[in-house]
Amino acid sequence: MRRNFFRTAAMVLLCIATVCSCGKDPKPEPPDPPAPPADVAINIAAIGGVTAPVAGATPVTTITATDQYTGTVTWTPADAEFDNSTEYKATITLTAKTGFTLTGVAANFFTVAGATATNAANSGVITAIFPETAAAGDAKINIAVIEGVTLPVAGATPVTDITETDQYTGMVTWWPADDEFDYDQSYTATITLTAKDGYTLEGVAENFFTVAGTSAPATNDDDSGVITAIFPKTEAAPLHISTHPIDQGFLEGDEAYFEIEAIGGTYPYTYQWQISMDEGETWDNLNDIPNKIEGATSDQLTVKDVMPALNGAWGRCVVTDADGASVASDVAVITVTALTAPSFGMEITANVTVKMGESASFSVSPIGNPLYYQWQVSTNGGSTWNDINPLDITFSGAYKRTLTILKTTAKMNGNRYRCRVYNAAGSVTSTPRTLTIKSVIASQPTQTVIKLSTATYNITTTGIANGAGASVTWCRADGSTGLTPIPSEITIGGTKVSGNAATVTMGTSLLTTTGTFYFYVTIDGVKSAVNSLTINPFEIIILKTVTLSPTTRTVPAGAQATFTVNTTGISNGAEGLITLYNDAAGTIPSGGTPYGFQMMITNVSSNSATVRMQNLYTGTFYFRVTINGVQSAVGTVNFN
Repeated sequence: MRRNFFRTAAMVLLCIATVCSCGKDPKPEPPDPPAPPADVAINIAAIGGVTAPVAGATPVTTITATDQYTGTVTWTPADAEFDNSTEYKATITLTAKTGFTLTGVAANFFTVAGATATNAANSGVITAIFPETAAAGDAKINIAVIEGVTLPVAGATPVTDITETDQYTGMVTWWPADDEFDYDQSYTATITLTAKDGYTLEGVAENFFTVAGTSAPATNDDDSGVITAIFPKTEAAPLHISTHPIDQGFLEGDEAYFEIEAIGGTYPYTYQWQISMDEGETWDNLNDIPNKIEGATSDQLTVKDVMPALNGAWGRCVVTDADGASVASDVAVITVTALTAPSFGMEITANVTVKMGESASFSVSPIGNPLYYQWQVSTNGGSTWNDINPLDITFSGAYKRTLTILKTTAKMNGNRYRCRVYNAAGSVTSTPRTLTIKSVIASQPTQTVIKLSTATYNITTTGIANGAGASVTWCRADGSTGLTPIPSEITIGGTKVSGNAATVTMGTSLLTTTGTFYFYVTIDGVKSAVNSLTINPFEIIILKTVTLSPTTRTVPAGAQATFTVNTTGISNGAEGLITLYNDAAGTIPSGGTPYGFQMMITNVSSNSATVRMQNLYTGTFYFRVTINGVQSAVGTVNFN
């Protein structure tokens, strides 16, 4: 009965909620929240709140939460109160807070005061083994003064152990955890005492222990040997240079810039830049000179329009603090190179002739200082010139003394190259030189014929003189040679080079020769790419056709336009492809399907297939159908 009552009540509430929501405008979807920042690996190693077990005390179950994590504690043995003469193990399980992660935490990263702590990498589960609790009747520690923890002094190494007493030993950790004490820094020592046999920290009063030299009394909790001692700041750093000026080289007319940074001492500082022309024997103060020297008495010095007379000069800066302490920076040596206009001691190398695909190089040997290079190319016999871009992967060294064309092509034949060499004092341009490319290219490298017919290969050449004859070398498809001789019934003929053109003819005189044969053509030592000749036996050739019916159809926008595709010589089941074009001639593919446009074609069945097209919007579209590599004429569909 009760179950039916709740079920009925739930249905009533659901109906009420549904009715109340009717007629209301839907709430807008909230914007996508920004991507959260990446979590930061936890870096607080010391786990607080877990103190060494004391007989009679209640075990804690949580740690002291930090900005990065919280944590729970379980104990083994699981006593309600710590017992005497018992070794306890605490298992601490940390939970990372938002924005932090345990991923990246090193193995044995965490520490627990008074215990030996271990953890696995990337884990927040820590095992802390504490020393055995005091036996019944141990005496309470009563030596309050902790010796051996000395006042931090800049440059000294922090101690890690106290001076041992008859009642306890102790270890010391520091924050900040510097290898050496720094200047002008307050340090906090955390001292963890361990009672010796026969003694216990149980009963020790709050703030019982003392440490000499602290800025405030040392603190400890009741029954605890963990003492916090805060020390006053170490002494301020003496005045010294943290960033020195460095040696620099300049061209005549350049702007020289030097800077220095001083720290320590008493602020404010004064600066005085100095120069020595005798390698430090004597020093002269610099003064500001309009448009020449700026910042002679500041931490940044600028010398404009550097002249060769400063070559070899030494510079330094003397810094003085408010107390009168002074310190000089390291010396910066100045090197100035005189500027000379470029000229050609040796001209560019001669014209270059290479085989297609080889590299080609042009070089210049100018004199002057400094020298900057810009290679240029002309593709029209020198009428116009274009700078070669250093990012053009065709070339190497567009801004260097030597330009290299990494892999030549036939189109480069006749190109001219020159180099403009320049600096601030002037420029000079080398004499143009011509690149000749020797190439042999068959315009139809792959041909198929039937028996007793002839294949003609039209050869285009560059860089090869008229009258040169062609030879044929049989090879494998990859161009390697060493094959069994080709049957003698394949005959070779052709014409010699004339006007950058030649021919090679091949045919058969017997009915026995069929198959595919590979070869390359050599003219004047230049080889073509691998060509092929396929000789087929006589066969009945079935003409394959793909025809649209009709070729043009007009339908309203949104309606379906249907075309019949008639085929010959194409088997059933063949799949078709529809290609859209941007022009009525069907030469420029559109590269995609417009929005709202749909098209499909059925597979061939009984020499026929069907094309269906539909478009939501008005427009005219041109298309071809391709089946088994056979293409139809251009069809047109208009959506009005």
